[in-house]
Amino acid sequence: MEGMALLVSSWCENVKSIPADYVMPPEKRAQDFSVCKDIPVIDLGQAAYGRAHVIEQLMKASQEYGFFQLQSWLLLLDPYFATQTFLLQSMLTGLSIDRDLIGAYSLEARKLILRILDLMAEGLGLEEGYFGEDLTRGQGMAINHYPVCPDPTLTIGIGAHCDPYLITILQQDVYGLQIKKDGKWIGIDPLPNGFVVFMANQMEIITNGKIKSAEHRAVNDSSAARISLVTFLGPAKECVVHPAKALVSASNPPRYKAFTYLDFVTNYLFYLAKRDLQLLKLKIGLSKDRRLCGRREIQKFMYSLAFCCLKMAEPVINHGVSEEMMQDIMSLYKEFFDMPAEDKASLCSDDTTKSCKLYTSGSNYATEEVHYWRDTLRHPVLPIEEHMTSWPEKPARYQEVVAAYSMEVKKMGMRLLDLTGEGLGLEEGYFIDELGKELGMAINHYPRCPDPSLAMRIPGHFDPNLITILQQEVYGLQICKDGQWLGVEAVPNAFAVNMCHQMQVISNGKLKGAEHRAVLSSTVARTSIATFLSPSRASVIKPAKAVVSACNPPQFRDVIYKDFLDSFMSYVGTKAPRVGTALTPYELQA
Repeated sequence: MEGMALLVSSWCENVKSIPADYVMPPEKRAQDFSVCKDIPVIDLGQAAYGRAHVIEQLMKASQEYGFFQLQSWLLLLDPYFATQTFLLQSMLTGLSIDRDLIGAYSLEARKLILRILDLMAEGLGLEEGYFGEDLTRGQGMAINHYPVCPDPTLTIGIGAHCDPYLITILQQDVYGLQIKKDGKWIGIDPLPNGFVVFMANQMEIITNGKIKSAEHRAVNDSSAARISLVTFLGPAKECVVHPAKALVSASNPPRYKAFTYLDFVTNYLFYLAKRDLQLLKLKIGLSKDRRLCGRREIQKFMYSLAFCCLKMAEPVINHGVSEEMMQDIMSLYKEFFDMPAEDKASLCSDDTTKSCKLYTSGSNYATEEVHYWRDTLRHPVLPIEEHMTSWPEKPARYQEVVAAYSMEVKKMGMRLLDLTGEGLGLEEGYFIDELGKELGMAINHYPRCPDPSLAMRIPGHFDPNLITILQQEVYGLQICKDGQWLGVEAVPNAFAVNMCHQMQVISNGKLKGAEHRAVLSSTVARTSIATFLSPSRASVIKPAKAVVSACNPPQFRDVIYKDFLDSFMSYVGTKAPRVGTALTPYELQA
């Protein structure tokens, strides 16, 4: 229900002015555009009589504009699809939608797109069926609803972008689509019973730049709501996309390198996040069935925004920890921090050697120049029988709930490490025993802050362990990428997973530690539960043999984990500005 309340259509009906958080900066507003009356309109029905002419039209429009309009002769052949206007209107008015209708519409739209691609392949000189199989395996729909807007000059429907797919077709019955041509935005009038066809990023690559992807956007209207139906075809995730051989020669060498479509989409999503600094809502499913966690899922797990050089934190879903257990542990810690001070007094300590302690700000409160706006409960977990006696006695159910939760999170963490090891090419069970032996927890509580812009939260830092698994239900986590901070949305019943320093060493730099921080809120308190998987103190940490070779020599020297922790604490205790990271002293010169 809360998500529904956020939908613009749920609150905009009686709004007289644009809320401040919907007002676009002046440079991003839709200004200085004209409606173009010369957009190419192609009738595929003519292909039966003048195929060469239709192909010529397709190629010219694609090369000049990156898009064209298409008369929907194919759909109108079947009376069933005379209801496409009803499909638009039913989405607008909230009527129930016939799933059979949408399914049939999608199938016919696919036939239409494949016919367009067949003609384009012929026009490009590609072999028959070039766009079959893997290059068009993926298909999806997006239905965009733009409610009536009080002041369209201040807002934007969808910002300027190119689609990452192969080709996109769009159906609209109200004006709102704009295309960028020669640096100017031009409006596209709706064509009755027609489609707008966009060339997308993969088409530009396959044609080696001969056909350009179309940059487009959507604008709002103060008098009419608008719905657009978008159908897109793209390659299979594992499909390798590259310039077609027929379009490459000595005088026209490849302009793009080969890549898998999954890698392209990953980078595309990061580009969007970096451009707009949007909150990330990326999810990885962690099925218990290994058959459902195949090689490509592992590659997605490793090379998505969470991992590798992109240094992001990735929410993990379908992780095996029950929703009830996650809610129970969060409820427990809220209860803990709400307890009277006298019930927590025995846990408060500035003794760095005390295993279970409650403290405020950082670990050296007395010497800090500025304090952090947080309270922290920290204690080791495994082996449980060794550490449980030091855990808090209140709330009464503390030990029972935390013991059960930590065992399930440990299982999940080991499954994540198992997948990561497989993705890196390590032997099975590489992280079992000493490398994944220890488990610890830190529960950070951030009370509401009167002025978050003035107060200190947890500053940017890297974790010294192997991986960190974080549960949060309120936004506050941020990740640094290329000097910019990106917010990581709190996905319900999901964990954010950070790669840490030891993973960077073991992977020989292939996976990077994620720099992260926490920000405050003036309206709501936040509690986060961080679980740390770490090597045993006696473990020797070094690059795995499987990721080291003559062309990829070790980037880090061997180190005992206890010694690394000592140097890490020394580094953290050094006043800014610090040089490098805590890993810098262990880096080998190339």
